[in-house]
Amino acid sequence: MSRTYELQPFLGEPLPVELVARLYRIEVDDAGVTLRCGTDRHHPELQDYYGTVAETVFVPPEPGQDVEVRVDVWTSHVLRVRYLPDGPPADEPSPVLTGRPDPGVRWTVHEDDDRVVLATEAIELVVRREPWRLEVHDRADGALLWATKPVDIDGLRRPERQWSPAEQRWLFLHRYAYPLGCTRGGRRAVFGSFDLRHDEHVYGFGESFGRLDKVGTAQRLWIQEAFSNASPASYKQVPWYWSTRGYGLFVHTTQPLAYRVGDLEHAALSVVVEDAAELDLFVVAGRTAREALPRYTALTGAPAVPPRWSLGLWMSRITYASQDEVEQ
Repeated sequence: MSRTYELQPFLGEPLPVELVARLYRIEVDDAGVTLRCGTDRHHPELQDYYGTVAETVFVPPEPGQDVEVRVDVWTSHVLRVRYLPDGPPADEPSPVLTGRPDPGVRWTVHEDDDRVVLATEAIELVVRREPWRLEVHDRADGALLWATKPVDIDGLRRPERQWSPAEQRWLFLHRYAYPLGCTRGGRRAVFGSFDLRHDEHVYGFGESFGRLDKVGTAQRLWIQEAFSNASPASYKQVPWYWSTRGYGLFVHTTQPLAYRVGDLEHAALSVVVEDAAELDLFVVAGRTAREALPRYTALTGAPAVPPRWSLGLWMSRITYASQDEVEQ
């Protein structure tokens, strides 16, 4: 056979990456907390396993660049989480955000040996120190609404004499769903992966001509000429989705981005933002779409009510060469 047909690596090709692995310390101010974190640098490569070519690593990671993850308390139900691999962002106004943080929101922070907890009246953000992980819980019943994929799990922490920990961890945990991190060589990208349950349903991403529930699909957000309603291409894509687990996620970017909604790693929802210096997320708690959507539109603005005439008969064609042609 002249070629094989394995699934592609998470980024399409093996690239050096740094993954957030541990929390060193926190810094608290009036708007939120800055998490000072350590990273691990990995060098994935392709390896033939019994005829299947798969991405893997063979050596333990080396220390990566220390990074910060900034968490701002936007409202009692909304947190802004920014992964900043290259340091603090430039203080520039956003063309996308119209909302502002609620100056009256009340929140607290406490920490112990294993975790840091930031709590509002509605939700708790839990930061696991090592292996690093973020979790958002509903304070009403303790339900886990959203969580990042960790860089390690207890089941893979077996003695080195039993197997190759770095190799097995990559094959079974990271290969198709990278945790929070960035590339450090080759093309520039930031990425993150979040828990996806077997009974979870995901809706959103703007205009789409496919099925309503996006679990099991890949979503490429890059506006292009659609030509029809029978392909993934569309004109009005939006980096926002809502999950029946009880949260929505808005990726604040104007860069090209892609989501893997359980189609590659069935237990993960992943996002990759291309040519970006940060991953800027708004985590919106909302057990129903009716609760979550107004909290999202408070960030970006709500659509205007369409004029009455637009709901009537339309007669047009795809292209007009001049104003005279339109008026005829």
